[in-house]
Amino acid sequence: MKTDSDFLRDCMDVSPAVIRSIAERYEVDPDFVATAIAASIDDACFYINVVRERFPPGAHLLEAGAGLGLLTLLLERHGYSVSCLEPFSGPFSPYADVRRLMGIDDHALSGAFYTDMSQVPTGEFDGVVSFNVAEHVADIREFILGLAGALVSGGAMVVICPNYNVPYEPHVGAFFTRPISGESHPRLWRRLNRFQKDVITTLNYVTYQDIRALLDATPYRLSFDRAIFPMSVRRLMESRAFKKKHPHLSATSSRVLLRLASMVAGLVPARWLTPMLFEVHRPKESAH
Repeated sequence: MKTDSDFLRDCMDVSPAVIRSIAERYEVDPDFVATAIAASIDDACFYINVVRERFPPGAHLLEAGAGLGLLTLLLERHGYSVSCLEPFSGPFSPYADVRRLMGIDDHALSGAFYTDMSQVPTGEFDGVVSFNVAEHVADIREFILGLAGALVSGGAMVVICPNYNVPYEPHVGAFFTRPISGESHPRLWRRLNRFQKDVITTLNYVTYQDIRALLDATPYRLSFDRAIFPMSVRRLMESRAFKKKHPHLSATSSRVLLRLASMVAGLVPARWLTPMLFEVHRPKESAH
């Protein structure tokens, strides 16, 4: 049986000609495109395991922030019924074109495709999953509560995003003081391409306490899973694509420190760990 990574590569055209076409169209280096695709494949193969640990096959899921659609393909492969939310807005608008060029949209989706939160039905989904998206939304409260409203009774939402209590920016693999800009970080800014700069400008710098505060006084139950930190450390040790994405953390001294940190992660408060994985559960409604 094919690995998830091989399955994804078979589902899309990642030939040099396509990569070159994408690079020319959006004025970025072809190596940047190839690296971004490899990182996206690696992300999808990591996140599918997070989903499978929490939802049984056959569950009706909404993927919020579907991006290139690679996780969508894996969810379908593993027996989930999937609908997607992807606005294709701002710096992420090229995703619609890239999906077409790579042939990803040639694969049928079992559920619906929404381009706006207002289109998402309430009380519809067994689960909502959203990875590397929450840090980019303009209104984090509207995003989280809107998606939580899409859950059926007893449903759960799973979100992974950076926790900006920790001064590390994963999109560019650098430590920082916020906000990141050309004025505050001139050396970092000079090495970023136009796409990376546009992505950075969308960051809302969400933190652990932001999530706790916005769900206070709501009927939803919130929990944080600190296991995501040692999982991410293992990924840094084992995944070539993930190492390349985080070069500052891949140095030998950093690896040693991270391994030690992962061993004591159970003792560190969740507010000081990044990334953060949190679950939002809708209480089961009693039958009358």
